[in-house]
Amino acid sequence: KYAKALRDAGRLNRAAVVLTPFAQDSSLKSEAVKTEYASIQAAMGNYKEAENYARQAVLINPDIGQPYHVLGTALDAQGFHDQAEVAFRRALEHWQGNPATVLNNLGLNLASQGFLDEAVDVLRKAQAADPQRAEIERNLRIVTTLQQNAGFHGNKKRAAVPLPEQKSAQKAADEQAAAVTASKMKPAAGTSVEKTVDTAVKTVEKTAVKKVETTAKATTN
Repeated sequence: KYAKALRDAGRLNRAAVVLTPFAQDSSLKSEAVKTEYASIQAAMGNYKEAENYARQAVLINPDIGQPYHVLGTALDAQGFHDQAEVAFRRALEHWQGNPATVLNNLGLNLASQGFLDEAVDVLRKAQAADPQRAEIERNLRIVTTLQQNAGFHGNKKRAAVPLPEQKSAQKAADEQAAAVTASKMKPAAGTSVEKTVDTAVKTVEKTAVKKVETTAKATTN
């Protein structure tokens, strides 16, 4: 939180200094730390570094929207627009809360690829999600102007790609609970499923043999 406060205040170098030891600690599996460090690097213009740490955050927890959003931003800045589009759409799929920022960035991404009709549609959705954001209104005006002059600027056509449905907070919580339950049911580390089954079978066999022996002794007596 301290590093984020520094980033929000524009003190990017200080934020990076504070978070670097934690972000580079390979034993610390924190999606939040990796994502915040990626956000700081992106704000500083270090987009390759931002991409690297955003990817690490995604690997730690692929069900959170923020790492995908930072990854999309970093990829877009490097000119990898098609990959960035995928990341933004994944961010929307897992986003909790108002998606206006992600929609705005996806709209600009589509515009940069030449899909102006789609870009305008997405930016309108962004504006509907946050009507007070002057930045979104400005971007919508610019892309709409490009769309109206498509004969000069070009306007690529393709089958419309539907936006992913955002997961509700309850659905996300249910999926997390299911994942925890599934992890508890897994065999211990280093134990294969076959070995676990084999052990169970042997236990049943031993129990059956003991019962037979007990029965035999009782009959003899």
